Formats: sequence, C-alpha cells, structure tokens
Amino acid sequence: MKSITRRNFVRSSMVAGATVAAGIAGSTASSRNPGQERKAKQIKIIGVCCSPRKGRTTAASLRVCLEAAKEVSPAIEVELIELAGMKIDGSLAAGLPLEPGERDDFPKLVPKLSDPAVAGIIVATPVYFSSMTSLCKAFLDRCITFWQNNLALSGKVAGVLAGCGTAILAVYTGWKPVPHGG
Repeated sequence: MKSITRRNFVRSSMVAGATVAAGIAGSTASSRNPGQERKAKQIKIIGVCCSPRKGRTTAASLRVCLEAAKEVSPAIEVELIELAGMKIDGSLAAGLPLEPGERDDFPKLVPKLSDPAVAGIIVATPVYFSSMTSLCKAFLDRCITFWQNNLALSGKVAGVLAGCGTAILAVYTGWKPVPHGG
C-alpha cells in the first residue's frame, strides 16, 4: 500500500473540490445559455488563510490546494489571500463601531470574494485549542455583510482546511502525543 503524506492528502482532496467547482460553473453557464456549446469559462478559486503567522504551514497547505485546483483545468485561476497582519474586527458584525483611528481591512476583501468569476472559496485555519483562530472567527463573522447587502455568495463552492500538526502526525503515523505535564 502506498504511504500517504499530508501533502498528497490535501492535494487529492482539493482536486476533487476543484472538479466540483468547475462542473458547477460550467453547468451554470450552460443553463443560462441553453443550446449553446459549452465554452471554457474562466473561473476563480480563492484561498483565504486565517493564520496570524504569514507564510507558515497553513498557507503552505492552502498553496498545495490551490495548485492542485489549477491542475484540474486551464480555465481555473487561483488566488491566495493571507489575513496575517490584517485588522479584522468581528465586533462590527454585531453592529459595534470601531474605536476612533482604528483600522479595518475587511472591506477590501468584499469585492474579491463577491466577484462573479469566483466559483469557490477555501477558508484555511490552523487549529488552536481545538478551534479555529480568532482571526478566522472574525473573518467568518464579518461575512454577514454578504447577506446583509445582498452580495452573492450563492452558487459558490466552499471548502475548509483545518491544520493541526499533532493530529495529522497521529493520523498518518500512529504517533501518540504525550499529555502536557506528563
């Protein structure tokens, strides 16, 4: 039996997701223009890395996913957005205002995510204390703007990549982590 690596697992999973996204985009285009030949429509898949550490393991895993998606079809374009260093305040989703002089970087993401060419969005987060990062939670909370302002996310395929080095080691190698303090 062939040994599976984390990279191969992520790559295989993304190829499947990209194939679905490409299929949905193609069938949506053909249903709008019945009787016309299917043309290779350019579609985009955006990866949003919610790690507070720029360029680290989560971003690398997401890059593998996006590269695998590009291999599915030449009509697939990808973009990686790293939230590291951005200020995204989840409190704004609840209607609370920013403090005077406080910066908010979420609005510059809205046009990218709501672009009609975007067929899929992958949200990636490292796992801290059995949960997503606070940056990921704030990003997801702020996505309420798409619903509030009727910005279309419907018809887009969504994917999630959660990375936890210890858990992945345990799954692939049978390694048993030693509890803290023991």
